[in-house]
Amino acid sequence: MSSPTEFRDQIGAGQLRVLAVTSAQRVPGVDAPTLREAGVDLQFANWRGLVAPPGLAEADRRALTRLVDGMHGSPEWAQVLARMNVTDAYLTGDEFGTFLRSEDERVAGVLHRLGLAA
Repeated sequence: MSSPTEFRDQIGAGQLRVLAVTSAQRVPGVDAPTLREAGVDLQFANWRGLVAPPGLAEADRRALTRLVDGMHGSPEWAQVLARMNVTDAYLTGDEFGTFLRSEDERVAGVLHRLGLAA
């Protein structure tokens, strides 16, 4: 349902129990199998993205990309990644668009296989 780091306090207090993780490998510090180890042939990453509305001027797109590129290269960015125990999978522009299309197709396929989408 989300990243184990976001529920670290509840997991540590015994209020939540992690049944499995959706990553390809076990999460350090989390006593839970991957879905594949638990018998479910599925891998899923909990990613985040920054998107802009359609029709954004190219100059604005470049300016926003430069701004986020600058943040991505900062020590603060690295500190947050370490604190949240997440993998940096930073993509911009067309690479991010390709990833989004691929994820849409993959997730739609999973939902169809599970009978959760028509």
